[in-house]
Amino acid sequence: MTNKATIPTKERETITQLIFDTNGLCNANDAFTFEQISSQITSATSNTQFIDYFNNCFKTRMNNYVRQPNLNAKTSGLWTNNNVESINNVLKINTNWKPQFLATLIEKLFSVVKLQYLDTRRAMYGAGNFCLHSQYTMYAVQEAVWRQKTKEQKDNAFDKFLKDSKRTKCSDRIQSADGKYSTNEREQSMKEPKRKDKHKSKRKINERTTTYKRTKTADSDSY
Repeated sequence: MTNKATIPTKERETITQLIFDTNGLCNANDAFTFEQISSQITSATSNTQFIDYFNNCFKTRMNNYVRQPNLNAKTSGLWTNNNVESINNVLKINTNWKPQFLATLIEKLFSVVKLQYLDTRRAMYGAGNFCLHSQYTMYAVQEAVWRQKTKEQKDNAFDKFLKDSKRTKCSDRIQSADGKYSTNEREQSMKEPKRKDKHKSKRKINERTTTYKRTKTADSDSY
């Protein structure tokens, strides 16, 4: 809106708020509200270039790729690229911070995702950049044992791990490495309060006594 349509600052702020606000266009609950807010957006400016772009392009894309998916997923908020900021840096390094042709970009994205899968697989035997979460430590295998497995056995173990999509809420329970036993963390941290032994004898203080200084007596041999 700044470089192409050159819309004044106040109008830009109004349009941005009408689109991305909590009650804005992207969060419209029904078609009537969506059309109503769209009319308010086009009325907020007299710039014909922006109005044409909004009606012919932006409005449809906003509805198809933002609003409808958000309603279907029933998410609590809009998804932004901030959710994957850590992988953004990986992609920028992989593309050398330059635009890519579609075919080249697909190949590089595939290589990045493939590396992610390999690191996830290595985490099962304690290698790579990832490590298993405490909820999935039952899938851990010693590296020597993993090396002895056949390709089919490795693939089956990894597929079993990937299919375990349980969404266990974080709890205060500690689980054993094989996943068979668990105990409450509080039970581990709680200590039995010290109790005083009523029958324990107390140290007695002896009564104070007076020691008289020994006096020398005259001895005939000392003269």
